[in-house]
Amino acid sequence: MLAWCGHDLTQHLRNTYTLVVDPSNYEYRNRVNLDSLKREIDTVVSRLSRILGMDGEFVKEALAVSAYLHDIGKAIRYYQGVLQNKCSKDEERISLKGHELVSMWVAYHVFNALNVKLKEPFLAGIALHHSARRSLDEAYIGLMKNLTITHSDVDNIIAILKELNRLGKAWLDIDYIAAWLHQDIDQIVKLKINDYIRELVNSGVSKYGELVTYVISIVDDVDSYINRKGFTPVIIRKFFVSIS
Repeated sequence: MLAWCGHDLTQHLRNTYTLVVDPSNYEYRNRVNLDSLKREIDTVVSRLSRILGMDGEFVKEALAVSAYLHDIGKAIRYYQGVLQNKCSKDEERISLKGHELVSMWVAYHVFNALNVKLKEPFLAGIALHHSARRSLDEAYIGLMKNLTITHSDVDNIIAILKELNRLGKAWLDIDYIAAWLHQDIDQIVKLKINDYIRELVNSGVSKYGELVTYVISIVDDVDSYINRKGFTPVIIRKFFVSIS
């Protein structure tokens, strides 16, 4: 499965998780300004820890899980089909609108399984990680227009979640998450996703999702710059050794 043309999805998610938790374990660490990246992430961890009243290590793990989940929506067959059809001939016109909301849907049940009481900032951060390019409404329109999510798509998502269990400090009940995802599909998943969006909109702490989005954007762009031909960094220049 692909995160983008020539960029393996599971590898990308694993790398973004690692860049949050411990950049020194990142496979391309020689190209990254580790001190700068760690300092930036630790600043966000400190702010979220204070705002949410959560232990700093717990917040860092929740950020890493958010980074791992940010693109997991691309695992569904529709988006994989778009990538496979256009990568070789029309990469500039690839649109994966809505995948961030599928990722948020998965994350909703992952954070429930982890018993995260204030999960809304992390969910909002995932849902809005493309907010520089499109609004939440635009992402939802893309989701409603194009998308069918099937039980086999859930099986693909669950396969990727098993890798998170090997990476993370907290153990995930994969069967519990799978049961909820399959149940949502049976109850019309697009409506369930809309319900979860409403929960975010009505939550007072969702506004802190911008901090989560910032961390996701950093680690996403760092790994994308290294692994995707022609990708141009925007906010990550200071996090590289080789970019002046």
